[in-house]
Amino acid sequence: MIRTFLVLLAVPMVAAADAPKTKVAVIVVFASEDGDAPDPRLKNIADEVRKLNPNLKSFRIKSTTIRDLPENEKATFPLVDMKSVEITVKQAMDKEGKTTLAVAPPDQGEIVFRLAANKYLPIVTRVQTERKERVILAIRVQRD
Repeated sequence: MIRTFLVLLAVPMVAAADAPKTKVAVIVVFASEDGDAPDPRLKNIADEVRKLNPNLKSFRIKSTTIRDLPENEKATFPLVDMKSVEITVKQAMDKEGKTTLAVAPPDQGEIVFRLAANKYLPIVTRVQTERKERVILAIRVQRD
């Protein structure tokens, strides 16, 4: 009886290890009302963010983190000043090339959305640095 029990416990662990993972990239961007032009690599993200936040002028990359995430497992990505964002892959990439993610930025509620592969979704957070720069997340699901 004990042997059977131990074997049954081992099976889910092997299955979880073999589960497909989704490659999620998080770019942490600092944006401010001072300055003149965004980092050229952020031009498209800056253009989208400025549609609702036209006062933001300068955009720069703080960090980039890429992780392979299994479905329904929460991962924490560091931002700034002990703040972090939690991301969960709710559904791996479907036939349309879209993945469902749940993102919980600091001081905000969870946001659930479907994201097309290799496209960035900018999220303007409520977090500001000591220099009054707004923290923006650019989230992308990468297709292998």
